[in-house]
Amino acid sequence: AYARVGMTPRWPIHYLEGVAVGGGPPRRPAPWAHDRRELVQYFADEGAMVTADAVVHVTNERAEVLRLHHHDAVTVMTDVLAALPTGMSVTTCVHAAHPLTDHLLSVGFREFEHDVFCASPGLEFPGMVGCVHAGLA
Repeated sequence: AYARVGMTPRWPIHYLEGVAVGGGPPRRPAPWAHDRRELVQYFADEGAMVTADAVVHVTNERAEVLRLHHHDAVTVMTDVLAALPTGMSVTTCVHAAHPLTDHLLSVGFREFEHDVFCASPGLEFPGMVGCVHAGLA
């Protein structure tokens, strides 16, 4: 289906799940500091909390990191996991080549699904994007 509309496979993406460690300060809403503002606004309209570098949707049972964009994605994700309640289930989608993938696996996250990221020709995916929503990268 993607090939029929001109998209090509770029790299594997991993759906990861783990748990929050808690104990850190809460994250406060802040204006998004990166591109794809319309996408981030969509997530906010759906109930996600937006900070300068992360978009996280939290329900009573779980959190989903929908987007994370920063040159030090590991530190931002560490802060997100510390801000959530201890033991809360957390899911995210990370492209395989990003350093955040290995970090999350090293702190106990596990892969529960995988896919292939496809994109239109000419699309340059920013290297600072650590987490994406698989359907709305």
